[in-house]
Amino acid sequence: MDPRAGNRQRGAALAFVLALLVIIGILVGLTWRTIRSNNSLAAMDRGDAQARLLALAGADYAVAKVGPPGPTQDLGYASEGLHYSLDDSGRAFDLTVRTHGLFARARSIGKTDLPRPGRSREYPAILGQLLDLGKLPALGLLNHEGNMVLAGNAQVTGPVMLWRGDIRKATDYNVRWTGKAGHSGAVWDSTAPAWKLAVADFRRADAWMKAQEDILAARDFSKDTDYDSGMVKDLLLPDSAVIADSVMRDTRILADRVLRIGTGTKLSNCKLVSRRVIIEGDASLERTLVYAARTIHILGGRILGGQFLAGDSIRIATGQPLQGYPVFYAQGRMSNRGKPDSAAVGAVELVKTTGEGLFFSACKDHSPYDQEVRLSISPGSHLAGLLFTPCYARMEGSLEGSLICHNLKFEYKGTIWLGHLKDGQINAMSGRKVIPAPLLFPGFPPAAFAGRGP
Repeated sequence: MDPRAGNRQRGAALAFVLALLVIIGILVGLTWRTIRSNNSLAAMDRGDAQARLLALAGADYAVAKVGPPGPTQDLGYASEGLHYSLDDSGRAFDLTVRTHGLFARARSIGKTDLPRPGRSREYPAILGQLLDLGKLPALGLLNHEGNMVLAGNAQVTGPVMLWRGDIRKATDYNVRWTGKAGHSGAVWDSTAPAWKLAVADFRRADAWMKAQEDILAARDFSKDTDYDSGMVKDLLLPDSAVIADSVMRDTRILADRVLRIGTGTKLSNCKLVSRRVIIEGDASLERTLVYAARTIHILGGRILGGQFLAGDSIRIATGQPLQGYPVFYAQGRMSNRGKPDSAAVGAVELVKTTGEGLFFSACKDHSPYDQEVRLSISPGSHLAGLLFTPCYARMEGSLEGSLICHNLKFEYKGTIWLGHLKDGQINAMSGRKVIPAPLLFPGFPPAAFAGRGP
């Protein structure tokens, strides 16, 4: 055998072995890098999870600090906002709370030391209350006068809450109404647990309204107490302004006297401030916060969530159904106080309105003997949700949910009938229906809602 051929064979075998070792080394290195990468990802996931838990804890902490409305609620906390920095084994979160209309908005930032150099998770939330419409009566009268009367085609299905007394059909000869079956369901008196749930506290709302008055007077958004982390720009308009054929998002808009939102306008997560606000045409408002020192008129357009808060009164007459349980609040301050022509406004008027929502006529300065109708639901209205006023209401439409008022009132042929429900159809909310509600009800627990919320 040729010695040179043997050397060539041995060299080829050695090269093969070296190549095989190199390949094995590369595979081992890749495997080790994959294991290290997976461990690093696992550490990142752990750190992210820890930060999220801390952020959620921050929102829970905010809920605990705000508390339900009433004498124990920390109004300063909810209205002005505080900064907290807590430390727990090297992990901390910073919490910021500001008002957001009748709700509060919280932002908590969790921090963790895993993995290097650390991760944080920001968690925004809306603070409100878990309002269970299924726990409220179909109809509740808060006065102490006792009886109520079902007249015409009036129908109430579900619990009726009275201080005391009974429910009957109108049989008065002078009225000549012919009622149908009338009522089916329980009759609750003042000892029922729902009585406490139906009481609202408007003090926090009054504080927010006062803050908006200051913004409007100064025409300066730097005085805004709302926590608007998502707002990217401010828009100051002349005394009277019209917005039409515009698309805006995350914008604060201020006009001194009248702000008119017209055809072709789409607003999302915006804030409007003016003395009077008019919404008309095919305008679309999504999660928009609207404040008017005097009146809000919704004559058209699409309303999806949001809050509409007026110092005087609100009139809704849009042909589009309300969606996302928007909140409507008329404060009702006394105008011309002490003068012969003084009057307490605060009316919420629903004209052939359909859809879902929460409707509050607060009537802040109403007198104990005020018998003016402050909450009016016209024939042709079909609503779902909650209607509330501490004054008188007139109900001629249909409602699935709850109507809470001091008393009912109806005028017929020049005669005033108190405690009468004529032709209205009210059905209690079937089952459990929990929706985000403002911080107004002492009887319901506060809670945090993820995302931008109402």
